[in-house]
Amino acid sequence: MVVACFVNAIAGEKIEDRATIGRGQFHAFAASVLRIQLQQVEQPDPLRIDVIGVILKVRFLSSCKYPHGKLPRLALAGAHTLTMQKPTMALRQIRRHTLWNADCSSGFYLMTRKTQITLASLALASAVLLAQTSKTDAPGAFPKAVASDSITGKILYSGPPPVLKHHSLNSEPDCDKKHPAGIMSQEVVVNSGHTLQNVLVYVKDGLPNKQYPVPATPVKVDQSGCMFLPHVIAVMVNQPVQFLNSDAASHNVHAMPAVNRDWNVAQDKGSIQLTKFPKFEIGMPVRCNIHRWMQMYINVLSNPFFAVTGKDGTFVIKGLPPGEYTIEAWQEKFGTQTLKVRTGARADFTFKG
Repeated sequence: MVVACFVNAIAGEKIEDRATIGRGQFHAFAASVLRIQLQQVEQPDPLRIDVIGVILKVRFLSSCKYPHGKLPRLALAGAHTLTMQKPTMALRQIRRHTLWNADCSSGFYLMTRKTQITLASLALASAVLLAQTSKTDAPGAFPKAVASDSITGKILYSGPPPVLKHHSLNSEPDCDKKHPAGIMSQEVVVNSGHTLQNVLVYVKDGLPNKQYPVPATPVKVDQSGCMFLPHVIAVMVNQPVQFLNSDAASHNVHAMPAVNRDWNVAQDKGSIQLTKFPKFEIGMPVRCNIHRWMQMYINVLSNPFFAVTGKDGTFVIKGLPPGEYTIEAWQEKFGTQTLKVRTGARADFTFKG
């Protein structure tokens, strides 16, 4: 369907027996969208293809009622934000209607004017999103081409919303002021685009057998609001880890490794503690012995090619020699997954709840 839309729309041929696509503005629009798709994406993203298909279908159906491809002005205003921030939601809203398999006689004409404008607005806003491929840091934005020395991707979550435990901080007034509603467990943090936060991704195999320089700069962990921040970190073997206590309450940092040595220190307000871990280890739990809900994880790696996902659920591993690598994604509840991927390509993982 998508390919047929591309070919017929650009050639100006009939797609349905009852109507012919108008020339001019619509053809220029379709051609520009196709150029964006072919020039900027080596391996087309399925969502990107779906959105383009929807755009062309809406344009086709609107041409039944607006023969020259000109939509009401209302269709061009105010719909940009939703699709720029949440393209998956926008696509889902479009699919809720009977537009996808409709033709001129049964589809667009039978919709109310409000529905027509809504659908057209979402589709046109999706086109704006496609043209903004450079804004890869925006949640849900489509990624641009991968650099030749990098591997990039995203960590997706599939399943029902996770059931998280709530913790009241009434016992610690200073922390309660920072989080008056309490805090939720950080075991599974699902972002707005159904991606996962706090997932480690690292190169597990395929690198040359060599020693990599260890950064002297410590990775910092703060204890603020009776939480470890960040929740997951990654360091190289023997790289310093610095723990700071920003709370008025006292804490106790207890690393409980399976491979490295146990580490257990008390921390009063404003104090700083440094430590190192000399052996490779994934998913080392760290807890506060005073506040049972406080937990984080440290990952100790033998190479510098790793990343931890943030609020957009994406990762980029840079500076790799050309070749094929095994990369592993680790999540504290769901465990690990591995993929083989070449530099300059994408690798997306999906964890099921």
